[in-house]
Amino acid sequence: MNINKLGDIILVYGAISLRKGIEYLINAAMCDRFPENTLLLFAGAQDPAVQEYLMQPHIQLMRSNGKLIEINRYLSVDEETMVFSASDLVWLGYKEHYGSSALMVQAGAAGLPVLSTHNGLIGWNVMQHGNGIIVDMDNPNQLANEISSILLSLQDKSIFSVKGREFSIGRTSINFSRTICDRLLY
Repeated sequence: MNINKLGDIILVYGAISLRKGIEYLINAAMCDRFPENTLLLFAGAQDPAVQEYLMQPHIQLMRSNGKLIEINRYLSVDEETMVFSASDLVWLGYKEHYGSSALMVQAGAAGLPVLSTHNGLIGWNVMQHGNGIIVDMDNPNQLANEISSILLSLQDKSIFSVKGREFSIGRTSINFSRTICDRLLY
């Protein structure tokens, strides 16, 4: 796997289903206001509905123009490190998802800001911790503007990076399991 850094990269990571709200990101990427040097990286196993969705002609064109890169499988630890290192933003524009996200912790540990829905714990955490921006998923032009703004603002990216790292401290799988076990035993 070779990811050449040709521009800014927005990472969609993990088990990729339509629940991840990828159509919102694709719609924004089709707008004139979307930054020209920005590409989407879908890294993770895609479910059949996503694979079918990505067969649309306009998405095929994005792929052939190098604006969409896909690694459609589970990644090794080294590959995961590589995609996070290559990325500039992490997509958390999930739809109808009100829980937390381990990906937010991974993004924070990597010092990457997140693009978030306003819904649920993801949106709440972004508001509380300042580790990214909350965007309107239903407005592709506004979403494209927000993406452009965050990518242009190196100062904000630096602030988001610090806030993301602070957010991820202590949010490890070991601490999570210890907390659950402690609660079950007492």
